[in-house]
Amino acid sequence: MKTLFFFSTVLLAVMMLLMSLSVIEHQGKARILIVSQRTEFQEEVSRLVTEHYKTKSIGTQVISFNTMKNVKEEEWGVIVVLQAWEGATASSALTTLIKAANPPEKVIVVVASETGSEKFTGIDGITAASLKSEAPGVAKKVIARIDKVLK
Repeated sequence: MKTLFFFSTVLLAVMMLLMSLSVIEHQGKARILIVSQRTEFQEEVSRLVTEHYKTKSIGTQVISFNTMKNVKEEEWGVIVVLQAWEGATASSALTTLIKAANPPEKVIVVVASETGSEKFTGIDGITAASLKSEAPGVAKKVIARIDKVLK
């Protein structure tokens, strides 16, 4: 009985240590959050960016655009927002996120529209047509900006 108690105590201690290490790992600034409306184009960009950084052991997470208002920018090294064109102004959640970002360059905005020429006023974003065939080129631009921020 004492042996079983000892092993369960050791197992519990090891589990707690592993959980605390994973929390420390997740607090690092070399983490990338991708906020997406989950269109086919955006899914492909997300996939390409995630695959690129998987080889560099940099964690990425993709969340729905609807949950962006809950994002705490200080928890992320870079935040990539993939948004479909819905008018000349960004959503209030996006503008709040950009204003809170330190440095502001850590929020990378990709605006996808039918023609690829629309952009938000006052936001230095990447513009693209909402075509899956354009995703590799857009992903390269996003990766270049991420690399600049994470240096």
